[in-house]
Amino acid sequence: MEYSFDRSKHVFHSPEFEELVNDTIRFFNGTPVQPVPPIEKFEGTGVYALYFIGKGSLYNQYHEINRLEYRQPIYVGKAVPRGWRQGRVTSGKSNELYRRLRDHAKSIAQAENLYIEDFLCRFMILENEASNLIGTVEAALIRHISLYGIV
Repeated sequence: MEYSFDRSKHVFHSPEFEELVNDTIRFFNGTPVQPVPPIEKFEGTGVYALYFIGKGSLYNQYHEINRLEYRQPIYVGKAVPRGWRQGRVTSGKSNELYRRLRDHAKSIAQAENLYIEDFLCRFMILENEASNLIGTVEAALIRHISLYGIV
């Protein structure tokens, strides 16, 4: 058998998928900001962003950008279901997203020159089949920030 290579037969393109990713970014930007961690513990996995609004630190540039609206996160992350990276997702309840935000709060509290009150977060819960999009949405948000300087 003779083999040939035609790259066009290996490239996936879907306008519907691109629109779905754009929808997730729009939805994410419409979610309300919360303290870090949010006041109420919740269940779910998904993506999140941390925003700095304080003054007088090495993150002062973010204060200027975020003082009127939350446009420039200092960090975008994901919280995946347990076993996700090994392909062994369990169907049980998970509070991984809340746990990740709580862990960030603990790290901030340990810093000598940062105050937890100067940080807010925004997050999006992706459940059931939508949890398959967590890595994609995180990457899309990071790309969006890199291209446009805002989420």
